[in-house]
Amino acid sequence: MHMELHPLTTSDLTCSIKHYRKNAEAVVMHPHQTSLDASIPIALLKLYAKEKNLLKGTRLHANMLRSGLMYKNIFIGSSIIDMYVKCGALAKARDVFEKLPVRDTVSWNALIAGYAHNKHGEEALSSYIAMQYEGLQPDPVTIACSLKACASIGTCEKGETIHAEAVKFDFIEKHVIVANALIDMYVKCGALVKGQKVFDDLPTRSVVAWTALITGYCQHEQYQEALACFERMRQEGISPNPVTFASALKACASIKAVEKGQEIHCEIVTKGLLKNDVVLGNALLTMYVRAGTLKQAQEVFDQLKVRNDASWTGLIGGFCQQGNSDDAIVYFEQMRKEGFPPSSLTFVCILKACGSIRAVEKGREVHVEVARKGLLGACTALGNALVDMYGKCGVIDNAQEVFDKLPLHDVVSWTALIAGYCEQGQGEKAVSHFRRMKQKGFSPDAVTYSFILKAYGTMGETNKRQLYFDFLSTMYGVIPSLQHLADLVALFACQGQFNKMLILLKRIPSSDCILALINACKKWGNADLGRLAFENALEKNAGLAASEVLIGQILESHAAQKWFAF
Repeated sequence: MHMELHPLTTSDLTCSIKHYRKNAEAVVMHPHQTSLDASIPIALLKLYAKEKNLLKGTRLHANMLRSGLMYKNIFIGSSIIDMYVKCGALAKARDVFEKLPVRDTVSWNALIAGYAHNKHGEEALSSYIAMQYEGLQPDPVTIACSLKACASIGTCEKGETIHAEAVKFDFIEKHVIVANALIDMYVKCGALVKGQKVFDDLPTRSVVAWTALITGYCQHEQYQEALACFERMRQEGISPNPVTFASALKACASIKAVEKGQEIHCEIVTKGLLKNDVVLGNALLTMYVRAGTLKQAQEVFDQLKVRNDASWTGLIGGFCQQGNSDDAIVYFEQMRKEGFPPSSLTFVCILKACGSIRAVEKGREVHVEVARKGLLGACTALGNALVDMYGKCGVIDNAQEVFDKLPLHDVVSWTALIAGYCEQGQGEKAVSHFRRMKQKGFSPDAVTYSFILKAYGTMGETNKRQLYFDFLSTMYGVIPSLQHLADLVALFACQGQFNKMLILLKRIPSSDCILALINACKKWGNADLGRLAFENALEKNAGLAASEVLIGQILESHAAQKWFAF
């Protein structure tokens, strides 16, 4: 049966996508089609690119080759390249590009944009140079895509060269996509001053330019400047978009600016932006989690109409950070019931929760799932979390077994294992692994040393413990923390070694440690050292009320009131 072909009008192209698609596909796929308005296959190719429908895009490409239309219109070739790159088929895109009889700026832009958006920066820049060798002048799209490529590989030098060409062609002030790409390139390459200068020189600044600058400051942890920039933007009457809000919330989260975050939250709700924007919702959730206001974080989560694994993981991680391990496990189970597969980060959080409440059976269940999915070899943090969980749950043999099977170890892996042995009172094994760790070339950190100090304490090796404390600062550059000092205080107090406690007193900056010393003096009846510690507390005005109580108890026990006249 012969199908009568009717050309689609412009109005046909703007009708409902479902109706247009059905008719358009029937026309372009007809086996006897040799004459066709190029706008029809081009529109379909754009649709397939948006949907990332590689199968239908490939079929349409084959039909264009069969019908001979492929090379009759240069825009069809460029659209096919664009479709392939947006579907991630860069090799096919390159193959089509190489076979084009004529290549114009649009063809090159499709290829360069594809490389840039798929983070193949070097290939994008090579294509940019090759295009100019063929005698074609870059247009604003070429420049913008090439700058994006520079940003993706962090090459500020090449970006500056392209910047100079943009100036030569007078693109910066006339084309906002070039100005925005320049700012984005500089801030992502760490050249914030240059990015700020480009921004300041612009006669008009779009929301994208403001957002690029704010995001750049956040990426380089200049959060106060990011928020100041956000305020200037609003003062100039520019309305933030969801990306701007997300960056501002990140800044609030990082410096715990809860009031500013709440203000932004109200503005987002007023504008109705939170309904279907999962990225913005997650940024708001993260802000409240980092601020420690879990109730508000949970309210945001419950209000999200669209959630992803990052939403669930953000809330679960927040519960873990605040010690609400039971709630973390409840939400983890709910996440799975609703069909969201946990990510490696989710598993890390839930293993931390299991370890903190010694829920070893739940931890084993998670271990089985992680192993079944083959995630251990790809994520060192996940293996470390398993070692830590088993160690905290007291099943050190399982912790050792997981550790031995890890393809890669880092300082965290070793420290988790050492901590497990230490917590089980197996100081000798903890020290043995500490020595192995150093032999393997790993530099212990402050956390590692905290556990080693405890390990020596369980072994009664106070001299070695003092030795390790003394070379913390010199051998590995670790500055002794208050926790290290407290560990030594606890050990010397248990042993009644007052001479060492007296030496340590001179370097203690913490009121808690001073009170610990006074308490030890009470235990051992050492009024002399108690007096000295109390005087130290007086000098520092640290914990004075508590010190007076303890000193009073010491004096009462030893009839030594004559030493003090208050």
